[in-house]
This record gives sequence, C-alpha cells and structure tokens, in this order.
Amino acid sequence: MKKNIRYFLFLVLIFFSISLKAQKKPFEIGFNTDYGFILKHTKGIGHLIKAHPYGLTASFGKLHLGKQAWQQHYNYPKTQYSLTYFDFLNPIVGKTISASANLFIPITKNKQKRSQIEFHIGTGFVYATNPFDIDKNPQNTVLSSKISYLMRAGLHYQYNITKNLQVKTSLQLTHNSNAARTLPNNGINIVSLSVGTAYLFNAENVVYQKQNPTIFEKKWHLQTVVALSPIETFINQGKKDWVVNWGLYLAKDVNKMLRMSIGTDISWNEGIKRQIEKKFLLPTDTRPDYRRAGLVVGGELFFGKMSLQTQFGYYFYRPFPSRTDQPFYQRYGLRYYVWEGIYTAILLKTHAAIAESVEFSLGYNFTFKKKLRK
Repeated sequence: MKKNIRYFLFLVLIFFSISLKAQKKPFEIGFNTDYGFILKHTKGIGHLIKAHPYGLTASFGKLHLGKQAWQQHYNYPKTQYSLTYFDFLNPIVGKTISASANLFIPITKNKQKRSQIEFHIGTGFVYATNPFDIDKNPQNTVLSSKISYLMRAGLHYQYNITKNLQVKTSLQLTHNSNAARTLPNNGINIVSLSVGTAYLFNAENVVYQKQNPTIFEKKWHLQTVVALSPIETFINQGKKDWVVNWGLYLAKDVNKMLRMSIGTDISWNEGIKRQIEKKFLLPTDTRPDYRRAGLVVGGELFFGKMSLQTQFGYYFYRPFPSRTDQPFYQRYGLRYYVWEGIYTAILLKTHAAIAESVEFSLGYNFTFKKKLRK
C-alpha cells in the first residue's frame, strides 16, 4: 500500500509541474479525500463488496471566463484535470489510479456568491493494480484488465472562504469498465462523498466576459460515421474480435448548443459470429446472419468544438440474439470536430447496464441547408 501511495504522489508531482508551467491565467489547485461504497449492480460481484473504499484526489482546474460564446451560455464552467487513487480494502480488487478530465457546470447563476453549486461530468482512464487473471486472480470479475475506461458524474458544492481559498464537497458516481475489451466485464460502480479544499491562483485576473448576441443559423446536417471496437466474446480467448459499425443520421440544430438527430446504423460483430459458429456446428445447420441494423435517435450538447453525444437505438434487424444484449441499446460519449466537418468520437455502446464495446469513430458532417434566425 505504501508503495502505491508513493507512486501516486510521484505522479501528482509530475502532474502539477506540467500544469503550473508558465501559468499567468487564473487556475486552481485542489486536494480531496473520497469515501464511499460499491454498488451491487449484478449478483456476480457480491463476494467483492467487503469494505468502504477510500480515495485521494489531486486536481488542476482551468477557469473559462467567457472568451467563447458557449462558456457564457453554460455560466462560465471550469475544466478540471484530476489524478485519483482508490483503495478498495480488498486484496482481490486491489487499488486503482485514474487520470480524468472533468467539466464543472455551475447551477448557481450568480458567480459572485460565496456558495456555488455545480454539476460535473468526466471521463478518463484507470490503472488497476490487481486485475482479473484466470490463474492468479480469477475472483476479480469487476476489473479484468490493467487499463480500463472511467466515466463520472455528480453534484458539487463549493464555498469561497476568501477570493483564493475554497472548501468543497461532492456526491458522485464513478464507473470503471473496459467495455468488453477483456472479459469478465462486470465493471465497478462507486458512490462516494468527497471533501476537500482548493486554492485559486491569480484571482485578480478573474474577469468574466460577455459576448454580444449574434444571429444563429439553424442548419440541417447529414452525418456519416464508421466505428471500430475490439472486444472479447469468451474469457481468455486470445485474439480479439472486432465490431465494425456504420451509421447515417439526419440532424437538425435546435439552438446554439443542441443538435438532434435520427438515422440508422449497421453493425458487423465478430463476437456474435463466433457465438453462431459455436452454436450451429453441423454442416446441415442454417446459420443466422450475424449483422444488425437499428433505428437511432440522439442528441449532441455542444461545448465549443466538443460535444456530449447520447443515442438511443432499437434493432429492427437482429436475426440472432446475443448472450448479453437486448432489443434496445444506448451510446454515450464525446465527439470532437477536428476540421470543418471531420470529427472523431469515443462512445460507449451499452444494452442497459451491460456494455458491448467502446467505439473509436471517424465521421463527416455535411451541412446542406441554412435558415437564419435570431
């Protein structure tokens, strides 16, 4: 344990040395302690819930002062980069160290108040010290690989003691999973209460800018995207299976920050093909098609060039039901517009609480109609 904490503190030192280099704009440095419990979201993890995990978090915060219109629209949010150490007090699960990027969106409208309430979401990567191993650690069914993905959301309260010094607390849900890249894939959900403090440097330079209202052009878009995902279908299978997904969506701007879409996507899942081949062994067997097609509705919430994407789909073509899926599916993740209409995305595809894959996507957004409105 002491070795892990020393390693974490070494990472914190590197993290802050990079973050503080040549900083003249306002920024925050904070430290939090976390204490919580593991949600029993499936029967197969009950043997792993033996204690209340605790954690330590070091963070670097960047204030958005209204230089871009979206910053003013979301009441001047904050981007926070965090390193978090968690000890699950269970030798089977071990410890984790995560690196994440988080967006804090103020709910309190008056930024001059001492008390501030914020909603925060974040994503990142997790390193596990003692993941699943079929020979050495077969009981760890929640963390099955050294590197996993992280998703986080919660409510945050901050009280400004002075213009520099803050105390804060958060109630948050953190999800760690590798999204079937390696099995078993139960994942782990941690509900935690966080208490800490932060110091705002260069506070005298905090000046909130206001953008002049502009005419917004509501547009129609045609979006096409290709996504790839590595997965495992069976535990310790060796070579990964691949999922290929192609989507075509018609989208419409609702306002400056929201775009809604409807469309269809088709997937080729080698894992489903493997299941079919295992079930239908005889030469006389008629093997069903392993492809899927679905009807999708979704939305994009924009933060500059980045957007938070959610989709809800229904398979209208699903000849072979997989072991873990359902007729309905969802996607959650981030999309980034690199240049003009070209975008990349990282999305988690799930069937309710069961993750199918993490999709690494490349797409193009065609704009073909404009309508001017104030």
